Amino acid sequence: MRHRGIDTVIDLELFSRYTALLTGLSGAANRIGFHAFYNEGLYRGEMLTHRVAYNPHLHIAKNFIALVNTALAGKEELPFSKTLITDGEIDLAKAEVSESALSAMNDRIRGEYPDYDEKHFRIVLINPNASDLLPQRRWMPDHFVAVMRGLLADDENLLVLITGSPAERDEAEGLKQRVGSERCVNFAGCLSLQELPALYQIAEVMLTNDSGPGHFSSVTNLRTFVIFGPETPRLYGSLGNSTPIYAGLACSPCVSAANHRKTPCVDNVCLRVIEPEMVLERLREALKENVSRGGVVV
Repeated sequence: MRHRGIDTVIDLELFSRYTALLTGLSGAANRIGFHAFYNEGLYRGEMLTHRVAYNPHLHIAKNFIALVNTALAGKEELPFSKTLITDGEIDLAKAEVSESALSAMNDRIRGEYPDYDEKHFRIVLINPNASDLLPQRRWMPDHFVAVMRGLLADDENLLVLITGSPAERDEAEGLKQRVGSERCVNFAGCLSLQELPALYQIAEVMLTNDSGPGHFSSVTNLRTFVIFGPETPRLYGSLGNSTPIYAGLACSPCVSAANHRKTPCVDNVCLRVIEPEMVLERLREALKENVSRGGVVV
């Protein structure tokens, strides 16, 4: 960074302090990031030249835009950034998916389930993992199994694809075996990140833990349901066609920038109280709406 003469660095991190060190060592004249001020968390040392107030009452996307606005500010502010960020500023452009990409994706699905016919089958995506960094975000495997069984029993033309990373394939296989239907397919590890928009355009509905896929789908119109527990959708909700499923217990959210994203919780009741039948009804309603509109949402 010093060799290339980079003059502005924006540190997006809330938790790790390693990026603050990189920001300080970059040599940039403008070093922008969230500063603790009087908060318990967000300590960044003296590495920043432009200290931005992190606002826990604004969506994280707007907090990030505040960092960019700070880089564009014409005068010193304490704290940065004294700007209004509208909802329109966090609208996401939709991914462009070609017909050839859609055709190739249908072929990939057919490779895992040879009886697949895109004119007759409706696809539901299930993402059961939520990264190992915060296992309290994971809805119970038994609940996912119950939802998949319920959906498959509703419609013989429904195909469930369990998605995930290559490292999650064994876990996905275990869930598939428990569901006990040939129309439940282990699709974990089958696609790259760049291929996901095509899959999301073909699918009708996705159910996911609070994790990456809920955000990846926001560049498509896929109806996505995201299960939240120790974190809040007010701050981390997907910007796409997404519906949070959140119990809103008095103890939730229990992780934040103020506590370094650490929680004493070893009993995530916030997720256990979200029953499979409750989630099933949400998915059934969405699938019926798709039919009433004349087919798959694209």
